[in-house]
Amino acid sequence: MTSLPDTLKDAFHRAAHSGPKRLGRRLLIVAAAGSFGGAALAADPVVFEAPPVPPLVVLPPVSTSYSWSGVYMGLEAGYSWGKSDNSFVPDTNGDTYMVKLDPDGWIGSLYAGYNHHMENNAVIGIEADFTLSEMSSKGIVGTINSIPLEDYEWRSDLDWAVSARARVGYAFDRFLPFITAGYAGAKYEVKETMGLSSFKHFGTYDGWTVGAGIEYAATDNIIVRGQYRYTDFGDIDLLEDFFVASTIDLKSHDLRVGAALKF
Repeated sequence: MTSLPDTLKDAFHRAAHSGPKRLGRRLLIVAAAGSFGGAALAADPVVFEAPPVPPLVVLPPVSTSYSWSGVYMGLEAGYSWGKSDNSFVPDTNGDTYMVKLDPDGWIGSLYAGYNHHMENNAVIGIEADFTLSEMSSKGIVGTINSIPLEDYEWRSDLDWAVSARARVGYAFDRFLPFITAGYAGAKYEVKETMGLSSFKHFGTYDGWTVGAGIEYAATDNIIVRGQYRYTDFGDIDLLEDFFVASTIDLKSHDLRVGAALKF
């Protein structure tokens, strides 16, 4: 490729060997060419501007926390151990009779309730349950003035229990620790055997229960839990054939695990 300086040299060379008129025309052409080239080289570069960026739209965060609100129903199983004393009123001789029954055994419950999840993550609710029980004690020997009465044998059976309770908890997403308290009732039966004779005492007990536990929402609709409950079923006063009167009380400690379906 021929450079611009070489072209100018050739033009001057040819002009030097031409006539005056032709020389003048050629100088004008060369000058014009030089002026055009200089103007082209000195021209500003073309600048392309990017289109304006639209404003960034920030969407509100999507809540992913679990809601405990709703109705639920489930099954529960566990083990219970109790404290139960049959205390007799001292007779005219001042003798004191005592029978420590203390039943224990497996339990199973059907429970249902409702939770309301508040904005501050507190959860309040109500719950009721019906419990079938295998709690019992057998071959119990009473005492008179702390001396065993070998001729007397006792047994006890807790057939069923119910409760209706309030619940309060605080939600940590899918975890819900809670406390609970309310009414408790039970059917409790005590049997006394003396030789070939036997006497049965049974009644419906009314008392109270308190407890605490933790629940976990394994899915949006399945909730598993574990809890401890203490129940004081109160006592019943009984008239006896052999003694003036007796009082049978009943308290229990429960460890329970369960699973519920939330609707």
